[in-house]
Amino acid sequence: MKPLYANIPMLLLGIAVTFCGISLYAYMYNAVSASYSRAVLARSVVDSQKQDTVDETATQLLYDDTAADRARLASFFLNEGQAVSFIENLEQIGSQVGSAVNLSSVSADDTSSLKPGSFASIRATVSVSGSWQSVMRTLELSEILPYQASIDNVGLNETTSGTGKAAKQIWQASYNVTAAVLVGASSTKQ
Repeated sequence: MKPLYANIPMLLLGIAVTFCGISLYAYMYNAVSASYSRAVLARSVVDSQKQDTVDETATQLLYDDTAADRARLASFFLNEGQAVSFIENLEQIGSQVGSAVNLSSVSADDTSSLKPGSFASIRATVSVSGSWQSVMRTLELSEILPYQASIDNVGLNETTSGTGKAAKQIWQASYNVTAAVLVGASSTKQ
Protein backbone atom coordinates (compact mmCIF):
# COMPACT_ATOMS: atom_id res chain seq x y z
CA MET A 1 0.00 0.00 0.00
CA LYS A 2 1.22 3.44 -0.91
CA PRO A 3 1.78 6.08 1.61
CA LEU A 4 -0.95 8.75 1.91
CA TYR A 5 1.20 11.60 0.68
CA ALA A 6 1.68 9.71 -2.61
CA ASN A 7 -2.04 10.28 -3.41
CA ILE A 8 -1.82 14.06 -2.97
CA PRO A 9 -0.87 14.74 -6.62
CA MET A 10 -3.84 12.67 -7.75
CA LEU A 11 -6.09 14.49 -5.31
CA LEU A 12 -4.82 17.84 -6.54
CA LEU A 13 -5.31 16.73 -10.14
CA GLY A 14 -8.87 15.65 -9.31
CA ILE A 15 -9.60 19.00 -7.64
CA ALA A 16 -8.08 20.86 -10.60
CA VAL A 17 -10.12 18.81 -13.11
CA THR A 18 -13.29 19.39 -11.04
CA PHE A 19 -12.57 23.12 -10.85
CA CYS A 20 -11.92 23.24 -14.61
CA GLY A 21 -15.13 21.30 -15.26
CA ILE A 22 -17.17 23.65 -13.08
CA SER A 23 -15.54 26.71 -14.68
CA LEU A 24 -16.11 25.33 -18.17
CA TYR A 25 -19.73 24.57 -17.29
CA ALA A 26 -20.26 28.12 -15.92
CA TYR A 27 -18.62 29.63 -19.02
CA MET A 28 -20.72 27.52 -21.38
CA TYR A 29 -23.88 28.27 -19.39
CA ASN A 30 -23.25 32.02 -19.61
CA ALA A 31 -22.35 31.78 -23.31
CA VAL A 32 -25.51 29.82 -24.13
CA SER A 33 -27.63 32.17 -21.99
CA ALA A 34 -26.20 35.25 -23.76
CA SER A 35 -26.66 33.60 -27.15
CA TYR A 36 -30.26 32.73 -26.28
CA SER A 37 -30.93 36.31 -25.16
CA ARG A 38 -29.49 37.66 -28.41
CA ALA A 39 -31.58 35.17 -30.40
CA VAL A 40 -34.77 36.17 -28.53
CA LEU A 41 -33.98 39.86 -29.06
CA ALA A 42 -33.28 39.29 -32.77
CA ARG A 43 -36.52 37.33 -33.09
CA SER A 44 -38.51 40.11 -31.43
CA VAL A 45 -36.92 42.69 -33.75
CA VAL A 46 -37.82 40.56 -36.79
CA ASP A 47 -41.37 40.06 -35.50
CA SER A 48 -41.65 43.80 -34.85
CA GLN A 49 -40.46 44.59 -38.36
CA LYS A 50 -42.92 42.10 -39.82
CA GLN A 51 -45.74 43.70 -37.81
CA ASP A 52 -44.59 47.15 -38.93
CA THR A 53 -44.76 45.97 -42.54
CA VAL A 54 -48.27 44.59 -42.00
CA ASP A 55 -49.33 47.82 -40.28
CA GLU A 56 -47.78 49.90 -43.05
CA THR A 57 -49.65 47.90 -45.68
CA ALA A 58 -52.93 48.24 -43.78
CA THR A 59 -52.37 51.98 -43.35
CA GLN A 60 -51.58 52.39 -47.03
CA LEU A 61 -54.77 50.49 -47.95
CA LEU A 62 -56.80 52.67 -45.58
CA TYR A 63 -55.18 55.78 -47.03
CA ASP A 64 -55.96 54.67 -50.58
CA ASP A 65 -59.53 53.65 -49.68
CA THR A 66 -60.28 57.03 -48.07
CA ALA A 67 -58.80 59.23 -50.81
CA ALA A 68 -62.24 60.24 -52.13
CA ASP A 69 -63.57 60.88 -48.61
CA ARG A 70 -60.58 63.03 -47.73
CA ALA A 71 -60.98 65.00 -50.95
CA ARG A 72 -64.65 65.56 -50.11
CA LEU A 73 -63.87 66.57 -46.53
CA ALA A 74 -62.94 70.14 -47.48
CA SER A 75 -66.42 70.61 -48.97
CA PHE A 76 -67.93 70.40 -45.48
CA PHE A 77 -66.23 73.66 -44.57
CA LEU A 78 -66.62 77.07 -46.09
CA ASN A 79 -63.66 78.39 -47.97
CA GLU A 80 -62.57 81.99 -47.77
CA GLY A 81 -64.57 83.05 -50.83
CA GLN A 82 -67.87 81.55 -49.70
CA ALA A 83 -68.89 84.06 -47.04
CA VAL A 84 -71.41 85.69 -49.36
CA SER A 85 -72.94 82.36 -50.42
CA PHE A 86 -73.19 81.35 -46.75
CA ILE A 87 -75.10 84.53 -45.96
CA GLU A 88 -77.31 84.07 -49.02
CA ASN A 89 -78.07 80.48 -47.97
CA LEU A 90 -79.17 81.70 -44.55
CA GLU A 91 -81.41 84.37 -46.09
CA GLN A 92 -82.92 81.92 -48.60
CA ILE A 93 -84.12 79.65 -45.82
CA GLY A 94 -86.80 82.21 -44.95
CA SER A 95 -88.23 82.34 -48.46
CA GLN A 96 -88.26 78.54 -48.63
CA VAL A 97 -90.31 78.08 -45.45
CA GLY A 98 -92.34 81.30 -45.35
CA SER A 99 -90.61 83.22 -42.59
CA ALA A 100 -88.88 86.60 -42.56
CA VAL A 101 -85.15 86.21 -41.99
CA ASN A 102 -82.95 89.15 -41.09
CA LEU A 103 -79.18 88.92 -40.62
CA SER A 104 -77.31 91.37 -38.47
CA SER A 105 -73.78 91.73 -37.15
CA VAL A 106 -72.14 89.46 -39.71
CA SER A 107 -68.42 89.12 -39.03
CA ALA A 108 -65.56 86.96 -40.20
CA ASP A 109 -62.12 86.24 -38.80
CA ASP A 110 -59.15 87.76 -40.59
CA THR A 111 -57.52 84.92 -42.50
CA SER A 112 -54.60 86.83 -44.01
CA SER A 113 -52.14 85.75 -41.32
CA LEU A 114 -53.36 82.14 -41.01
CA LYS A 115 -51.60 79.19 -42.62
CA PRO A 116 -53.43 77.06 -45.20
CA GLY A 117 -55.32 74.28 -43.44
CA SER A 118 -56.11 76.46 -40.42
CA PHE A 119 -59.64 77.22 -39.34
CA ALA A 120 -61.35 80.56 -38.97
CA SER A 121 -65.04 81.34 -38.57
CA ILE A 122 -67.90 83.46 -39.87
CA ARG A 123 -70.50 84.59 -37.36
CA ALA A 124 -73.95 86.03 -37.97
CA THR A 125 -76.87 86.94 -35.77
CA VAL A 126 -80.14 85.78 -37.32
CA SER A 127 -83.61 87.10 -36.49
CA VAL A 128 -86.63 85.17 -37.75
CA SER A 129 -90.32 85.98 -37.56
CA GLY A 130 -93.38 84.12 -38.78
CA SER A 131 -95.64 81.27 -37.78
CA TRP A 132 -94.48 78.72 -35.24
CA GLN A 133 -93.88 76.12 -37.96
CA SER A 134 -91.94 78.47 -40.24
CA VAL A 135 -89.76 79.79 -37.40
CA MET A 136 -88.97 76.28 -36.15
CA ARG A 137 -88.29 75.05 -39.70
CA THR A 138 -85.95 78.01 -40.28
CA LEU A 139 -84.06 77.17 -37.11
CA GLU A 140 -83.90 73.51 -38.10
CA LEU A 141 -82.61 74.27 -41.60
CA SER A 142 -80.04 76.67 -40.16
CA GLU A 143 -78.73 73.81 -38.03
CA ILE A 144 -78.37 71.43 -40.95
CA LEU A 145 -76.63 73.70 -43.42
CA PRO A 146 -74.19 71.74 -45.56
CA TYR A 147 -71.26 73.24 -43.68
CA GLN A 148 -69.64 72.76 -40.30
CA ALA A 149 -71.72 75.26 -38.33
CA SER A 150 -73.01 75.71 -34.81
CA ILE A 151 -75.96 77.60 -33.40
CA ASP A 152 -76.08 79.20 -29.97
CA ASN A 153 -77.90 81.89 -27.97
CA VAL A 154 -81.33 80.87 -29.23
CA GLY A 155 -84.14 83.10 -28.03
CA LEU A 156 -87.84 82.67 -28.80
CA ASN A 157 -90.86 84.83 -28.06
CA GLU A 158 -94.44 85.30 -29.22
CA THR A 159 -96.34 88.46 -30.07
CA THR A 160 -99.87 89.04 -31.25
CA SER A 161 -100.76 91.39 -34.05
CA GLY A 162 -104.29 92.64 -34.49
CA THR A 163 -107.26 92.30 -32.15
CA GLY A 164 -110.26 90.07 -31.81
CA LYS A 165 -110.79 87.42 -34.47
CA ALA A 166 -108.20 89.09 -36.72
CA ALA A 167 -105.49 88.59 -34.05
CA LYS A 168 -102.53 86.68 -35.40
CA GLN A 169 -99.72 85.04 -33.45
CA ILE A 170 -96.27 85.96 -34.66
CA TRP A 171 -93.30 84.03 -33.35
CA GLN A 172 -89.85 85.53 -33.29
CA ALA A 173 -86.56 83.78 -32.82
CA SER A 174 -83.02 85.03 -32.70
CA TYR A 175 -79.83 83.02 -32.68
CA ASN A 176 -76.16 83.16 -33.57
CA VAL A 177 -74.71 81.00 -36.34
CA THR A 178 -70.97 80.31 -36.47
CA ALA A 179 -69.58 78.50 -39.51
CA ALA A 180 -66.08 77.08 -39.85
CA VAL A 181 -63.88 78.40 -42.66
CA LEU A 182 -61.04 76.25 -43.91
CA VAL A 183 -58.23 78.61 -44.86
CA GLY A 184 -56.59 77.91 -48.18
CA ALA A 185 -59.17 75.30 -49.20
CA SER A 186 -60.80 75.35 -52.59
CA SER A 187 -64.25 73.85 -52.31
CA THR A 188 -66.46 72.83 -55.21
CA LYS A 189 -69.61 73.70 -53.27
CA GLN A 190 -71.45 76.78 -54.56
